[in-house]
Amino acid sequence: MSNFWKWSALGGAAIAAAAVLAFLYIYLASEAQIMQRFTLPSSILHVETSPESIARGNHLATIFGCKDCHGGDLRGRMLWPRRGFSIFATNLRAFAKTASDEDFDRAVRRGLTPDARAVWVMPTESYVYMTNDDLADIIAYIRSLPPDNAAITEPQFGLGARLAIIRCKLQPASPYTLGLDTPLDVGPRWGGGRYLAMTSCSQCHLPDLTGDEKNPDLSVATNYSRSAFFHLMHGGNEKNGKLTEMSAVAGARFGAMHDYETDALYDYLVERARVLKTSPPPPQAEVPITQTVCPPAHKKLPN
Repeated sequence: MSNFWKWSALGGAAIAAAAVLAFLYIYLASEAQIMQRFTLPSSILHVETSPESIARGNHLATIFGCKDCHGGDLRGRMLWPRRGFSIFATNLRAFAKTASDEDFDRAVRRGLTPDARAVWVMPTESYVYMTNDDLADIIAYIRSLPPDNAAITEPQFGLGARLAIIRCKLQPASPYTLGLDTPLDVGPRWGGGRYLAMTSCSQCHLPDLTGDEKNPDLSVATNYSRSAFFHLMHGGNEKNGKLTEMSAVAGARFGAMHDYETDALYDYLVERARVLKTSPPPPQAEVPITQTVCPPAHKKLPN
């Protein structure tokens, strides 16, 4: 019996040691990706704080979704309150106290923090091609607000999130931003609408607007007349008479669009649907992306 207890104790110790080693591996491997540094690109962004730029920045911050994630007052809010992986959208008014214009630029269009780490759950793919003028006006609006002394809340990674990281099921956006598809280019006439679709719609409907299991391909716009599309974008009900998640999002966000912006978006989506129906899309140009442990095709958030 003494040998039995001896071997049992040794077996238990071996299992405990293996569990500790497994935990250390998961922690260290995930921490290497969380703390990975990237090359900070240069920025030539110049922000002016005229009343016109501030007013325009307020408008763009609404329709581009900044206020959806960071709160109507831009003081941040809990975005991912999930056990083991919580993300608090940055308090932009606190960030503005120490961040340079270049820091804002890299955070929005490259998904990088001032210390060169990747940001998490930031739709950088929607903003990578945002124009200098638009981004500068948004920053001007943020800087026009009273600053906040709150501390910046860092993401919290539990064991499940860290395991998802090393399994390539959870990845930051920044390494892959320039390698993602963009909405189909159907010609310069529809360029304004395409730009609005890229910066305002792609966060839910994917960078190429093809949608997923929750959100449809935006060719669905052809199911709406222009007046019905306007009605939906201003928070109205769907064609079946029901109020949906889109209705709620639209009322607070897209309802702020100027009529000419909604017109341009509708025209682009209808033309995109027509082109996709009559001819296959041209191949996307390959853009070099930063090499990381996980390939871009595996980038997704956990359920």
